[in-house]
Amino acid sequence: MSNALPFPCLDVAVCLIRSPHHVLAAYNLQWETFTLPMTKRRRWQDPDVPIRFREEEWVDAAARAAAEWLGRTLRPSPLFLLDVAEYQQSDRAGLWQRYHFQVFSVTLEAEPAVVPGKIVEWLRPDDFLDDERRPISSTARDLSRLLRAEGKV
Repeated sequence: MSNALPFPCLDVAVCLIRSPHHVLAAYNLQWETFTLPMTKRRRWQDPDVPIRFREEEWVDAAARAAAEWLGRTLRPSPLFLLDVAEYQQSDRAGLWQRYHFQVFSVTLEAEPAVVPGKIVEWLRPDDFLDDERRPISSTARDLSRLLRAEGKV
């Protein structure tokens, strides 16, 4: 009997970029919706050990997701908030996949400028839960609900 998962597994690091009262909503051109800054965790074959794969540290992937929008390094490192593993159907492709999210957070003193050409909006945390506000990705809404339930936003 095979122990293989019935669906592909994607590790996704999420970074809440917070100001004192808002969270950055990043417009994803591919998805055509606002979401939280996120990225797949990188995995590569170690050239020194051909039979071994290496995986990016979760916090490094979260920092990379934030840097895409802020255009700078983060200090201190993003703080871990939540680990979520679930099956869900991809909104774009309609394929079932297992998504493993780790959510991190970085709090800034003010709403900083973002990388030129990026589309963002600074929203209150509850705005992600407002079903009348569109377009916001179902992933951002789901993660926001979980963070709210855990008292992390």
